[in-house]
Amino acid sequence: MQPIHINNLLFLEALDGLLHSFWFWLMVACIAVDIITGTAKSIKYRNWDSSLSKDGLLKHITVVITVMLVGTLTRLSGYQEAVLFSIAWSLGFTMSYTGSILENIDALGWHYLVPDFARTYFNRTREKYDEKIQEKYVTNEIETTKPGYTKEITIKTERKGNNNEIE
Repeated sequence: MQPIHINNLLFLEALDGLLHSFWFWLMVACIAVDIITGTAKSIKYRNWDSSLSKDGLLKHITVVITVMLVGTLTRLSGYQEAVLFSIAWSLGFTMSYTGSILENIDALGWHYLVPDFARTYFNRTREKYDEKIQEKYVTNEIETTKPGYTKEITIKTERKGNNNEIE
């Protein structure tokens, strides 16, 4: 097997093929929606952290660069199987981001948008998330029951300590 000599034109053609890939842009769209829903969730629960935000953005950028690198190199190889690998690589991240989006949407209270089979998993995740939130907040649960309905719990959350103090 002879080595492939890559010139700028071949590289740009491979990159252009990636940038016209539906699967690449689907992943990028999922990343954007994940950033928006994750930010909305942190604002809702009043636990915005700029260092976590920067770390998250850095991870998102790393994922995009990795997928671009894998996509471009597989297209340069000339093998259709390699291109299928890059699509699978992109779809793996897309599925992960889709799960994160659904988790964020569920945490925002838009339960009707999340399939029932997924909610079981996300409730376990929410319990872990709620444990972190409870360290900062006092939670008062008010239990109500109505004839013919399942038990409903209304949760009232208040910030611990002085509301005006800077953390």
